[in-house]
Amino acid sequence: MIMLSHREALLSKVAKIFHALYNMDLIAEATFLEWDGKVRKKFVPKEDGRELRKHAAIFIKWLQEAESEEESSEEESDEEEDEEEEEDDDDEDDGDALEDDELDEL
Repeated sequence: MIMLSHREALLSKVAKIFHALYNMDLIAEATFLEWDGKVRKKFVPKEDGRELRKHAAIFIKWLQEAESEEESSEEESDEEEDEEEEEDDDDEDDGDALEDDELDEL
């Protein structure tokens, strides 16, 4: 009943409502993405579900882009960590050599 009397006002705020629920960790990213995958007429008429998804599209797109940016930055971080570990390994070797030199002086 509430949906019928405030339909347009609620639909225009769907993306903001979803974003708030996501930011408060009340609904997981995977849940939103799964929900977006298929319109089910079990709980609402298909047309209402489609319209709801249409209004949520900007949030879903943002979520998907953030996910792909996160994945690419994780890959870059992994590569940077590998390079840093290699540099650290080189530094450790120099540190060991320095200790051996110091031991020779004794």
